[in-house]
Amino acid sequence: MKRFFEVGKVHVANTFDMSKKGKKQESFCQATITINVNGDTITDAGEGLGPFDAIYMGMMKILLPHFPELKKVKMYRYDPDGVDVEKAGSGAKVRTVIGLKYNGGQQLFEGESRNVVKSGAIALARGFNACLAKLTKPKKKKK
Repeated sequence: MKRFFEVGKVHVANTFDMSKKGKKQESFCQATITINVNGDTITDAGEGLGPFDAIYMGMMKILLPHFPELKKVKMYRYDPDGVDVEKAGSGAKVRTVIGLKYNGGQQLFEGESRNVVKSGAIALARGFNACLAKLTKPKKKKK
């Protein structure tokens, strides 16, 4: 499958206040992401309610100007799950499954890592690249 972009470094900062019991707990996440698009390296940040949301927002912020087709992509599933929890405990591998809908189709994508944030980022990158492969029209060659 053609890769339209590659994700480089991802840094996530997550701040929340657990002392606000009984009140709405505020949570703030920011993900700084570096993505290579057509040989250009772009770094920007996204903000969200949690790490995965911040990564999603950051990827979209970087990718939409290059691939407006991604506006048609909607996520309908986000499911991180421990793979070998009984054996590895808190160091278990995490498999994140995301579901993306686009142009009447839908598909599941997986990412796997011992880092739950990384497994989600892998799944998103795979999903967005696959959706772009189906949504982008090949450029006509000039004669």
